[in-house]
Amino acid sequence: PVAFSIWPDSGRREDVLKIAKAASREIFIHLPMQPKGYPKVAPGPHALLTSMTADQIRDAVRRAVKRVHGSIAINNHMGSEFTEFRPGMRAALSAMQEEGLFFLDSRTSAASVAVAEAKHLGLRVHQRDVFLDNELSVPAIVKQLRKAEAAARKHGHAIAIGHPHKETVAALRVWLKEKDDSVQIVTVTALPPM
Repeated sequence: PVAFSIWPDSGRREDVLKIAKAASREIFIHLPMQPKGYPKVAPGPHALLTSMTADQIRDAVRRAVKRVHGSIAINNHMGSEFTEFRPGMRAALSAMQEEGLFFLDSRTSAASVAVAEAKHLGLRVHQRDVFLDNELSVPAIVKQLRKAEAAARKHGHAIAIGHPHKETVAALRVWLKEKDDSVQIVTVTALPPM
């Protein structure tokens, strides 16, 4: 039950939404947020930036929700700078709460304040445990999947984030044949909130 996280400005947004809905997948919004090194490192159009007002941030979240209809959550694309910015995260998370969404922190920064701010607002929140495909090879991705499996055994659950690369899909197929039978794959909403 892989969740689809869809970039609001993707040219294939509607096609991917149709596929996700036809497969009854959970739909997230992959919302661009300001990375460290911005503007040289560009997160893409309509990103949440630390220079924006609270109203601009809330409007950007609402825009994304309209573009990715049927979504249940938001996770960040990039965002190493923005997720450390408490006033911006507070505005973004409050808009998510108003829209009935929860937040999955991709944890692009160890200093992210997203979980603390979400908890302060009483908003359901989760965070990523493992990135699958920073290194784009099947063996490397399988290794990351095993790391997620070990984290799930140790902590009760783990969230892994990857991209729709052919290597990631191939690695998932390999791992599924070999994985520990005691580890179940579930939706994010089946997990207990933090």
